[in-house]
Amino acid sequence: MEIVCAASQRLGRPMTIESNDRCIIDEGIRRLMRCLGRGECLQQVADTPKRVLRAYEEMTAGYSVDVPSLFKVFETESDSMVVFAGLRFTSLCEHHLMPFSGTAAIGYIPSRKDDSVLSHVIGASKSARILNAYAQRFQLQERLCTQIADAFVEHLTKHVIVMLRAKHACMGCRGVKQPDSCMVSTTLRGCFGENSEAREEFYRQVQHAEHMT
Repeated sequence: MEIVCAASQRLGRPMTIESNDRCIIDEGIRRLMRCLGRGECLQQVADTPKRVLRAYEEMTAGYSVDVPSLFKVFETESDSMVVFAGLRFTSLCEHHLMPFSGTAAIGYIPSRKDDSVLSHVIGASKSARILNAYAQRFQLQERLCTQIADAFVEHLTKHVIVMLRAKHACMGCRGVKQPDSCMVSTTLRGCFGENSEAREEFYRQVQHAEHMT
C-alpha cells in the first residue's frame, strides 16, 4: 500500500521502487508461493518474484504519466461530435490485484474558447493514451470511467461521455466463476447528461464503428 501511495504522489515522473523495497517484495512473493504450496526449490520458479514485480510495474505505469500534457489541442472549424470507439485497455482491480480487460468508447463535443469561431480538439491517438494513463493503475472500473471523463472536463470540454465494457478476471476464475460476464459503466458530463439526442447519437456512432471492425 505504501508503494501505491508513493506512486500517486509522483504523477508525471518516472516511478521508482527502492532496492530495499524490491527485496521485501521479492521475499513476500516467495513466502506467498510457499504458503500456497509451491516450493521454490525448482529452478523454473526461482525468478518468478522478479517477473511478478516487473509485470506489476508495467501494469501500474500510468501513475508516472503526466495526463494534462496529453491534452495538446488543435484548432478546427468543426464543432461536430468526436467519437473514439473500440479502444482496448487492461487495468488492475485493486480488490484482488487481478486484471480486467475490455473496450472503451469516448465521445466529446469540441469546445470553443471565448468568442472564437474555432473549436479545440485533441489528436486521434491521445484518447487512447489518456485511457491507458488511468487504466494502468490500481483501479475500479467505475472510478476509471469517471477519471477519464473528468480529465476531459478539466482540460478540454465540459461535454463528454465515456463508456467502458470489461470482463473481470476476479469474476471469471474465482468466486462466482462467470468468465463470460461483462460489466458496463458509463459517465456522462455536460450535454450528454442533459440531452438524450446527444447520447443517442453517441451510441449510434459507437454501434456503427463496431460494425466496421
